[in-house]
Amino acid sequence: MQEKLTTLAEAIAQVRDGDVVALQNMATQAAPMASVRELIRQQKRGLSLVVLVGGMAVDWLAAAGVIDTLIGAAVSMEQFGLCQQYRRAVERGAIRVEELSESLLNARLGAGARNLPFLPRSSPAGRWCRMSPWSTRIGPTASAMSRASRRSCGRTSASCPKRPGA
Repeated sequence: MQEKLTTLAEAIAQVRDGDVVALQNMATQAAPMASVRELIRQQKRGLSLVVLVGGMAVDWLAAAGVIDTLIGAAVSMEQFGLCQQYRRAVERGAIRVEELSESLLNARLGAGARNLPFLPRSSPAGRWCRMSPWSTRIGPTASAMSRASRRSCGRTSASCPKRPGA
């Protein structure tokens, strides 16, 4: 049987520059900071980061120049204010942001987890939409994600026909 245990350094070494990486934590708690420090130490670049709610981990990755795209619902330090390094990177164009509601992002992740090409669901606007998932190896290129974002809810698109009876 193949050994499944590995060191953190070996696990992070499998992340290639330009990959899509998902991190989950709350803004100021439960962040996988050992993994964040290892991504920084190994000088990963051009990562697309997927978070429902990002905080300190996102700020550190932005400050170190590790991420160039963020897909998520929110980034803040809760009662401590804004994530200043992340904010500055977004303002100068170093990080592209795709902001989604938590329910729409969960639909995308759910489709990917089920290895489905999309997950049909009713959007808040009352339309059925095809949700772009990420592949089981974590994700496509940023260009594929930007094509997918044009099909997301909240945007006018022929791929989001009005739900029958709505």
